Amino acid sequence: EYLLLPNLTDERCIPSNVSLKTPLTKFKKGEEPELSANIPFVSAIMQAVSGEKMAIALAREGGCSFIYGSQSIETEAQMVRDVKKYKAGFIDSVGIDLYTKLLEEAINELKGIKTEDEDDDRSSLLDVDTHIKTDYVTEESVRIEIHKLINTIDNKETLEKVKSELEDIFGKIDEDMLIYMYEEWFEKLANKLEINHVIQTKNQIEIQIPEKFSNKINGEKLFLKMYNINPKFKIRYQFKKIIISLPIINQSKHYIYYITELLQEIINDIE
Repeated sequence: EYLLLPNLTDERCIPSNVSLKTPLTKFKKGEEPELSANIPFVSAIMQAVSGEKMAIALAREGGCSFIYGSQSIETEAQMVRDVKKYKAGFIDSVGIDLYTKLLEEAINELKGIKTEDEDDDRSSLLDVDTHIKTDYVTEESVRIEIHKLINTIDNKETLEKVKSELEDIFGKIDEDMLIYMYEEWFEKLANKLEINHVIQTKNQIEIQIPEKFSNKINGEKLFLKMYNINPKFKIRYQFKKIIISLPIINQSKHYIYYITELLQEIINDIE
């Protein structure tokens, strides 16, 4: 909603001077609000507008929704729970590393500390769900700490240590959580091998090992290791690079276990 005041248009009324900030807290005239959104994606405080679905839809676009007051405290609390339950505030969608990095940058900006730009646009190589279910841990802050703990996994020993620690505190982890932990281990191994080219379809996954490391690999030993881990592995040599592929359907267990074990074996041989 906005109000046009006639005869008040002057030379300052140009697009570059327009602010689309939306205040999120009360503030006095002439003062800046403590919290504001840079884009005006907020919904009206109306029962017909600001429901759970609207809140989720706006959050996905970077906005927020307000809870209307014509209801009991219990139903208000349930609305909040329903929205927060949807991917826990979307932290899992962006990844815990990116989330904490953005949060740190925002805090530094408020403190007036300049953040150095990092030349690092590395994203996850695999299409693996890294969501921690709310029925395993309900508190969002605790789930963030679990993400950080899983992020420390870089070998079989740390994986087993993290797994044991989580199960001691929260109970047995499910298959999805274990896959997430293996995915973190895989990413660390791929980083060591400077792998940045993974093709994943609904039927198979293909990993391309850079020339620099392909030259160090004994092809015969690699073939035997691949066969011992999973006979369905295939290998080819193209443009001085080793390309490994594996079907991801009709396997006895998730493909992440096989490819992670294979990358570890490759690193063990060339180090």
